[in-house]
Formats: sequence, structure tokens, C-alpha cells
Amino acid sequence: MIVNIIAGSPFNYDIVKAYPADITIGVDYGAYRVIENHEQLDAAFGDFDSITTYQLVKLLNSCPKVNKYKKEKDHTDTEIALDYALTLNPDVIQLFGVTGKRIDHFLSVLNLFQRVFSNDVQLFIIDEYNKIYVKKPGTYHVKKSSYQFYSFFAYFNDVKDLTLTHFKYELINYHLKDQDTRCISNEIIDKEGIISFKEGLLLIVESHD
Repeated sequence: MIVNIIAGSPFNYDIVKAYPADITIGVDYGAYRVIENHEQLDAAFGDFDSITTYQLVKLLNSCPKVNKYKKEKDHTDTEIALDYALTLNPDVIQLFGVTGKRIDHFLSVLNLFQRVFSNDVQLFIIDEYNKIYVKKPGTYHVKKSSYQFYSFFAYFNDVKDLTLTHFKYELINYHLKDQDTRCISNEIIDKEGIISFKEGLLLIVESHD
């Protein structure tokens, strides 16, 4: 099962239509954007301080599960929505609207990858320019797509024996350390690139200008 979570930062909503899901969850203004685009909204979470009273009433009339919280709370709205999504036992969660103006909010979202590992769920952060995800040790075949560039980072701990084949800049058993910037802006030169590593967590950013 695939779950889409639509948060409130500005982004081109058309990108969501390229990633269909079984369940759609809205976060704050992102919830209103879903119904504004005439799509089914299954649940909504937030303090909803970024929408008008008229928009909130419309949201309440359109969504079967609206969860309104106080602005002062211990968890972000996006975090609350992700925790709910995990109770649905999805295979994939696709997160939109979190790469906008607030860098602090985006950095907090990057920490959410740690939430999904024990649930064996693949989490993607997506906007019109980037797709961000984290992989556990293994071998992965990545098909060449509309994203031109591929960048690799060690997620909290070092990544050991990183090997990249069918990439413009190939690596063999490279030790990718935390804060290492060597693996920026690589490109797939065949129909697919192959990524493998033995230890650590690898954060991958697919992007285009």
C-alpha cells in the first residue's frame, strides 16, 4: 500500500499527480490543497492556523477524519501524520510539501527517516526538483529517469564499501564518511545504475535543475 502525505509548504501540486497512492493524508494547509485539487482526502492533521475559517469548514465537510491540535505541542504536524500513516502498515510513504521556505522544518523531516526503518517502510521526500530517500545495506538497481543528478550522503553513520557502477563517476568499496561531499552530482550513464554497500545508511538525492 502507498500513502501520500501532503504538507503545507509551497510546491507545484502537479507533481503529486505523478505519484498516485491508495491513501492520502493532509497536513495543515496541505490538507486544503488536496481538496482544492478535487482529490480524495482520507485524513487531515494540524493546528490549521494557516487556513481561513471558510477553508477549515470546507475541509471538515470534505474529509472523514480531521484531527485538529493546539499550536503548542511536542511534535510537528508532519510527524503526527507520519505516525498515523505507519499505523496503516504501508509499504511506501511519499511525502510532499516539506522542502519549502523553512529550513528548520525540512531538517526535522530528514530525521523522520529513522522512524520508518523498524517498520520496513520506504519513505520518499518529493518535490518538482528532488526525490530524497534512505537505503539500508544491500544492492540496488536504479533506473535512469528524469532526474539527472544523483548525490550520496552518509546518514548519521559512515557508509562502508560503497560501490557505484554504470555511473559517470564510479566508486569501488569507498568509505563514505559523515559530512563527506565527494559523492555529489553523479550521473547514470546506462539504462540503470547499480548501488551497493555493506554497512551504514545511505541518503540518496535524485535531482534536476
